[in-house]
Amino acid sequence: MTAPRPKAVVIGSLALFAVLFVLLTFQLSAKATSGSAGHGKATAKSQPAAVEAKPEPEEPVAEYAEPEYVEPEPEPEEIPPVVTSSS
Repeated sequence: MTAPRPKAVVIGSLALFAVLFVLLTFQLSAKATSGSAGHGKATAKSQPAAVEAKPEPEEPVAEYAEPEYVEPEPEPEEIPPVVTSSS
């Protein structure tokens, strides 16, 4: 079998890139248009009807309280093993 020509490899690579780019763009646009309408089913009636929003009661803003500093406990010191020489 002969080695492929460099020009053919470049053209094939660019063609593959173009096809994959188009497919990816199509998939992303399909996801963007479907939104929350369901599993890929986009409908013209996907916008909710205009509903008068009720004002929600505002919660009082809690002031920032710094946490108390707790000093970490010291780690126990490791006692080196006793090495004895045997004769």
